[in-house]
Amino acid sequence: MALRPPIIHGMLILLIIVSMAFSTSVFAQRSMQIQASFNPTQTDQGILVVISGRVFEQNNLSVANAVISMQVNNPQGTSILVSIKYTDPLGIFQDTFLLVPKSPAGNYTTFLVVDKPGYDTAHLTLTFTYSSPDFSIELPISTLSLQQGQTSSLTMTILSLRGFNERVNLTAIDIPAGVALQFNPQSIIPSGTASVTVVVPTPRELTTTL
Repeated sequence: MALRPPIIHGMLILLIIVSMAFSTSVFAQRSMQIQASFNPTQTDQGILVVISGRVFEQNNLSVANAVISMQVNNPQGTSILVSIKYTDPLGIFQDTFLLVPKSPAGNYTTFLVVDKPGYDTAHLTLTFTYSSPDFSIELPISTLSLQQGQTSSLTMTILSLRGFNERVNLTAIDIPAGVALQFNPQSIIPSGTASVTVVVPTPRELTTTL
């Protein structure tokens, strides 16, 4: 019976060591951070948006093989991209999504969640603002003054904005009575130019028969 206490004492030491090791593995999680940005590029299909970023520790050491869970929602809250990516040896990751010309305008929200065993989970939310394709009209002058019987021509430029490539019909509204505007050509696909001719006719003489 005299040998039992040393055995029990040794078991208690073993339990304490196991408990300490278990506590270290649970609570000694390392922190990591994530940085990301958008890089939009105009293509024939629309706006290609590249999401690129880096995962790193607080001391700026790269975190490789981290799992990036990514979700992109359009302005209506519908998911247009759900993907999983992994960081490379430099902690870098990248993904893309395409906004076709008919995509709704507004804010596209990207949710990023980073996980890796031994690290605390990192989160990041980014917003990309998208404006629908459109066109603009540029004229060399803002005011044109003509007298009756005069004609003037000028060149107008139709510029494509954000990949707009549909045909634009040229016409004039709210012009003074008797003034005529002629476009050549009458329709154009931006970007391009068109000639505008403004005609102010001479009043006809009135004749009276007695």
